[in-house]
Amino acid sequence: MTDIPITVLMPVYNGEKFLAEAIDSILCQTFKDFEFLIINDGSTDKTKEIIQSYTDPRIRYVENEKNIKLIASLNKGLDLAKGRYIARMDADDISLPERLEKQFSFMEKNSEIGFCGTKANVFEGKLLKKFPETDDDIRIRMFFFNHIPHPSVMLRKSVLVQNNLKYDKNYIHAEDYALWLQMLKFTNVYIIQETLVLHRLHENQISEIYNKEQYSTARKIRLELLSKLGISPTEQELFLYEDYLEKNYPWDRINYSNIKEEVIMLLDLLSKIEKSNSEMKIYDEKLFSTFLAEKYWSIVNHSTFMGVIMFKKYVSSFAYRYVNLSFFMQIKFLIRAIIRYNNRNNFKG
Repeated sequence: MTDIPITVLMPVYNGEKFLAEAIDSILCQTFKDFEFLIINDGSTDKTKEIIQSYTDPRIRYVENEKNIKLIASLNKGLDLAKGRYIARMDADDISLPERLEKQFSFMEKNSEIGFCGTKANVFEGKLLKKFPETDDDIRIRMFFFNHIPHPSVMLRKSVLVQNNLKYDKNYIHAEDYALWLQMLKFTNVYIIQETLVLHRLHENQISEIYNKEQYSTARKIRLELLSKLGISPTEQELFLYEDYLEKNYPWDRINYSNIKEEVIMLLDLLSKIEKSNSEMKIYDEKLFSTFLAEKYWSIVNHSTFMGVIMFKKYVSSFAYRYVNLSFFMQIKFLIRAIIRYNNRNNFKG
């Protein structure tokens, strides 16, 4: 059998609106040697007609007899893929022309990397978020969020086969996040610091339709990650932790009734996480502690309305060792804390 370097795997369900653009973006790649495995998951719109209107021999069309949903279709694609590498693609996104060429070249030169992603922009050209680059940095940031865009990933199939890895149906709507964490037990990851995928945001995509389910699954993953560090947060701790991750500074509101207790509880949770990792060394100690310290300082810096107590909390914490503030910055923080605290009390009075 002729060696196929890449299988581009794209499941689609009722994707007629953007499907042709997605297909064209793959067929126009500068890297030409691939199979394009398109799995039609029981679509009831014009998806089938659009796919079959193409005559490119690289397209390998598979039609599910009924709708078996995304995870089952993805796992079916992993089994059917003939390529040494599997490049994921969504039917509503666009891969820029050099995507496959650059990812293939990188994977061929770095055998220790089991999967790599790329930066992804929304169509308006606005960066979705900052993307970590190296394996250590990605592992640490994945403790909080999935930082690897699913439709940008290229997987080394041998890593999946040798370790019997597939998408897990128990992590519906966050199945990519769960798979990346499983793969990180056996291999390394890298994100190419170049935008090679355009991501479309629209009301019919899974993350919009199943937002609550996706949040629930992400919570499940977060609890598992915390558990590995020996931490079982209370419901209130978990709520504050997730609220902070989702909204950044959820306590920046007019009603300050319980804010002091909430902020201190969140800071103490970050301290427990840092202490547990320093003892268990699951993540690179210096990088992980520095990352947590930056979050700790960020919370403290946005809580100056609570006064000097925040500065005292900071200087007695692990974060003080990792966030190097100049004497001038410390004085500036204290002055701002005093002013904001007095203004708040005057307002309340």
